[in-house]
Amino acid sequence: MTTTPAPACLHKVLCTLFPAHPVGTMPQKGGAMALTKNDMIGDAGEALAEKYLVETGYELFAFGVSRDYASRKKLEATDETAEAFLKINQKISDYIQQCWTDYNKQDPLPYPGPVVFEMMKKDRKEAERMKDANRKALKKTFPAGHPGRYDFIGLKNGQYEAIEIKVNTSRLSYWQKVRLGLLQKHGYPVKVVRVKISKEQQEKILVGEESAHTSIDITETVDTKDVHIPDSL
Repeated sequence: MTTTPAPACLHKVLCTLFPAHPVGTMPQKGGAMALTKNDMIGDAGEALAEKYLVETGYELFAFGVSRDYASRKKLEATDETAEAFLKINQKISDYIQQCWTDYNKQDPLPYPGPVVFEMMKKDRKEAERMKDANRKALKKTFPAGHPGRYDFIGLKNGQYEAIEIKVNTSRLSYWQKVRLGLLQKHGYPVKVVRVKISKEQQEKILVGEESAHTSIDITETVDTKDVHIPDSL
């Protein structure tokens, strides 16, 4: 199975702040953070979903992964359908960024980004305290979660789709609902692939054994009744 990268223009829009890691390569101890039990099960579930999608005819383009230059250039140089799909994603990213900008004007965080950045150079522990204070302030008034990044661009039968994978009880974030909801509002297919992994299979994952999914269900619409979807972008 080969998972190919999204094009450079899509990296710029969606992945500058939140680059994805190839399955199983999240930084370990000595890096940013170690894998937790939920990380391991989530990564395994994503890999099982990838396998299923490829076997059912999808070509997958993963955000933030630069492993296959030829495939990236193929997506960049493809037809008008791909260009339109990338453009609507950029418009949605601009909208989400504007939401954040507007919020920050009305209710600024305790520690502005440049202040935290400078503190990182002087006192890492104090910088982490500042970031925690920002997170707590943000949670009270602004929807949590990264800015709506989904897992894959899927290509099947000449059509591009947004695909998000959820494992067991994992749910869509507020901004994922916004992004996927806007894509479906503008006529683009979206899929939420829900992977169920039994406790027995989870134990296999945790000890490094080969595992299997219990079930895979695919939802082709996103319920957006509890989020704000703008009339236009």
